[in-house]
Amino acid sequence: MKTIQRLFLLAGASGNRLFLFNSTARRAGCRPTRQHPSFQDLRITKLCKEQCRFVESTTVRIYLQLSAPPPVGWSYLFSCVWQATAYPWKRCVGLEGDMIGIECALEEMEPHHLEGVEKAVSQTNANYRDFMQRQAAAEQQRNERNARLQAQLDELGDYLDSSADSTMASDNPEAIRPSLSGSVIGLLRGLLGIPARNEGEMVSHGA
Repeated sequence: MKTIQRLFLLAGASGNRLFLFNSTARRAGCRPTRQHPSFQDLRITKLCKEQCRFVESTTVRIYLQLSAPPPVGWSYLFSCVWQATAYPWKRCVGLEGDMIGIECALEEMEPHHLEGVEKAVSQTNANYRDFMQRQAAAEQQRNERNARLQAQLDELGDYLDSSADSTMASDNPEAIRPSLSGSVIGLLRGLLGIPARNEGEMVSHGA
């Protein structure tokens, strides 16, 4: 925190060197967003003095460097967190690659905004970790369902192959077909999750 405060003091001392903000700021040092295979909490590491620009007479677009490019989805969660943040001096905040930009008077930043932005980053990290955990749980459930389906399909395929061989080898194929049909129906019911009907129910429907 003290390091960042000193950086703000340095930026205030060199305020005459700040320019008019323009759309080239993204190309002047912003790295692209990417997806992290293993997420680590993001944090604010420094003030990006070279990217700071005047927006109006006393309003400056101030850029704060993040420790890494945000993974996919983090920026959206940060926007949601900031929208839900409320305090008297709240200002517009946005993400430019791996930098957070906030528009305010330079002297407002450290006493009124820095702590709020840091808390928003921390909350977004927590929300993103929760999102990843829910995604991982859903993926595991899909994998387990697919594995069960594949096992049942393999069982059905093996049964059909063996039944076909038995039918071809039999002198009386018609005698095997009812049993084959009933077994196939049973396997299909298992694949579709349909409970098997007992014999009494089948007779009543037939009646």
